[in-house]
Amino acid sequence: MSSSVIRRLRGLAMARAAEGQLGTDARSVSRDTMRLVAFSDGVFAITITLLVLEIRPPTDDKNLPHGLVALWPSYLAYAVTFLFIGQVWANHHVMFDHIRAADRIVLLLNTVLLMVVAFLPFATSVIAGALRSGHGERTAVGFMASRSP
Repeated sequence: MSSSVIRRLRGLAMARAAEGQLGTDARSVSRDTMRLVAFSDGVFAITITLLVLEIRPPTDDKNLPHGLVALWPSYLAYAVTFLFIGQVWANHHVMFDHIRAADRIVLLLNTVLLMVVAFLPFATSVIAGALRSGHGERTAVGFMASRSP
């Protein structure tokens, strides 16, 4: 999710909360954000954990040091994506420091953000595979960039 969308979302939520409009009609049910943030934290934690599953141990035990070094694309993709998801998680918390109630729009946008974040382990696997094979790196990087929030 781009920073401009986050700013607009924050501004909308803050303006509606300040005007006392959240939850005033049947279509705009608002909720405390604590459960939303807790659920989101769980999705972030699971997603970050899934990243390490992309890194497969070397199959050749006789030349283990070489096999471990050959996994550098997986290590790189893991580190970059882990740090990226960590930054999205931190921004998510900062955003919800300003959002006091969540209506349907906030719930929907948060769900879309989590959907994109949960897809990142697959995109990380694609980019690591392309780096290992030496083919399709540009496509893999473009694929990863198009899936980033």
